[in-house]
This record gives sequence, C-alpha cells and structure tokens, in this order.
Amino acid sequence: MNGLVDSVSYEEWYNRHIKGNTLEIRNPGQYSKQYLQKMNDTFKYFKNEGFSFKEHAVNRVLGQKQSKGKRKFTKEDVLDVLKTGKKYHQAEGNKTVYFKDGIAVIQANDTGEIVSIVTRKKPKKDWREIDG
Repeated sequence: MNGLVDSVSYEEWYNRHIKGNTLEIRNPGQYSKQYLQKMNDTFKYFKNEGFSFKEHAVNRVLGQKQSKGKRKFTKEDVLDVLKTGKKYHQAEGNKTVYFKDGIAVIQANDTGEIVSIVTRKKPKKDWREIDG
C-alpha cells in the first residue's frame, strides 16, 4: 500500500496527512484573487502552528466588521487564544471554545477544525470549563 503501515487504513492516512492541509473553499468565484491569496496565507499561518481552519473561521479573521462592542483582533491574537486561552466545552454542537481577552475561538470536536471566531465580553453561562 505505497509504503503505508498495514494497520492504518488509507482513509485514516488521508485524514491525517492530506485532508485539512489545504483550505477548502466552497465557492472560490465569490472572492477576488487577492482575497483568496490572503485566505490561503492565513490558513497556512495557522496550519504551520498545528491548527486547521475552515473557510468561515478564516473569513472571521480577515473580514472583521467594526461596530460598537466589537473587539478587533489579529491572527497573532487568535493564535495566542488557541495556545493560552481557557478551554470550555460548548454542549450545543459538541464544540470546544478557547477564550481569552474577549475572543472566543470555536473548534469542532469531531474534526478538530477551527470553525468560527467571535468576540464577547465574557464566556457564555452554559460553557463548562475544561481542566488543563
């Protein structure tokens, strides 16, 4: 099987080595070439740090809207939240939320992918803190 360990199925190998290594964009025609490049650069930035981002989460980093009560953040801020933020379990949708300094980074537990980023003053009451 092309040098793969027999005990690992092709699907498992693919999911570990290929899937999640490129940004999957549903409708790339909706974006300019420059924005697509920014999206891919942002995806690679996080991938190099060990995190796989979905299209929506990349858009949340790049396409922030400024309005009253919203906190602006950089990709470095998001990485800091992922590395040093408090971890919470969000029962709705079975997700893990990393929270720090008004930034919540939401990770799907089934795929491990970062699916969204939101700003809020404090954790939601129904989030349960995860030790460690």
